[in-house]
Amino acid sequence: MGQARSSAEPRRGKSAPIFPGEGYRPAVFKSVASPRRAWSAPISQARGAEWVYDVFTPPEIYYDPRSKEFTVTPPRAPAAELPDDDGPAPAVRPTAFRLQLVGFVGGEGNYLGTFENLGTTEHILARGGRALPELGLTIRDFQVKSVRRESADSMAANELVATAVVRDERTGADVVLTNLERVYLRPGISP
Repeated sequence: MGQARSSAEPRRGKSAPIFPGEGYRPAVFKSVASPRRAWSAPISQARGAEWVYDVFTPPEIYYDPRSKEFTVTPPRAPAAELPDDDGPAPAVRPTAFRLQLVGFVGGEGNYLGTFENLGTTEHILARGGRALPELGLTIRDFQVKSVRRESADSMAANELVATAVVRDERTGADVVLTNLERVYLRPGISP
């Protein structure tokens, strides 16, 4: 059985809006004609009339994961625009090692490291024992292990971490790479 609706309850369905006063009249807006102007391309005062515009070059932003600090340097100016005086010394930032371990693929006992050649941005899949003569490097050892990592933001968790020992044939030194962070050279060592 249905329930009876009281007259105080609102009806569901279509209803017309109620306006106070004699009735609703929409406001009429007149359009104002604006003078038409032709746009002229800006001319770069710094470069001369042949340059129509300058392209924005963002500053270089570098984050050092070890010190957890940012360094910001202005974009490099062409040699013609550099001032004659020495000016402030440019910010010193470490140079990344020419090969980085960026990840790994495969399964337990059959992992391959994913390495990035920073000179060409080429990605290389490799195991221990692979020589990279174009870089002057040899991947001596590659392993993936489960490591317990502590975090300040959350609970500790086990994570698979890849590590590679790379022999630098140019310097004769072994460099340890990891997929957790970039490896940088010590100051005074060339890449």
